[in-house]
Amino acid sequence: MRVKISYTVDLEEMPERVDALVDEATRELQKGLESGREEFNHLLMKHGNLEKSIKRVDEMREALLKADLQLSDCTQLLVKLQGLRAQLNEPDNEQPQAEEDLNE
Repeated sequence: MRVKISYTVDLEEMPERVDALVDEATRELQKGLESGREEFNHLLMKHGNLEKSIKRVDEMREALLKADLQLSDCTQLLVKLQGLRAQLNEPDNEQPQAEEDLNE
């Protein structure tokens, strides 16, 4: 069973945290696919074992799904970071109005 967790970090730490999550997802995906491919080749080509070959392909698909979910989480975090940065960089709407009033 998969669960979502949340915790608080400094805004400046978010890119590093997301980068670490992407690294973890890609490492696990590469490891799962490489070992899966080798095992699949061994099962099917050397032994002709279709049942175990099918099972191994399904396991590889599960690794892809897991990585996709992790990368989706990363996308959501980056979108939130983008929104936060945009909010922090927005000019204060009241300040330009006050300056205009002084100039008139």
